[in-house]
Amino acid sequence: MALHIPPPLRKMQKSSFMYKYERKVNGTVEEVYGKLFTELKKRGYVVLSYIDVAQILKNALKKDVDPYYILNVCKPSAADEILSVSRDYGLFLPCKIVLKGEGDKVTISMQYVSTQINDYMGQDGNVAVKYEKEIEEAIKDI
Repeated sequence: MALHIPPPLRKMQKSSFMYKYERKVNGTVEEVYGKLFTELKKRGYVVLSYIDVAQILKNALKKDVDPYYILNVCKPSAADEILSVSRDYGLFLPCKIVLKGEGDKVTISMQYVSTQINDYMGQDGNVAVKYEKEIEEAIKDI
């Protein structure tokens, strides 16, 4: 089987890769998680799971790191619409959001599913764009 090498990511202006949306906010990871959870819920999203990477590293490696959560987020109607276009798009679901604690600030990052569909499957990922914008709005409203 031949090795698949993905094409380069699409670029936005100012040479920034368009694979994520990111925003830095004041507060602790726990405070920001609570606000994000509320904003996502208002828009019909569910946090399916979260991974406390810092706790895992502490338990497994006895290593202390800054707070770092990975959230798996889903809006059932969005998943239905995206999967109705191609069931292969499930490879990129649920949506991922990362919360990185950095002192008294938290960086919130969301990956763009549309970019992954475009770049790794060579297909039009526009079906995901409206949902990415909803999540961006939830993040902006924190």
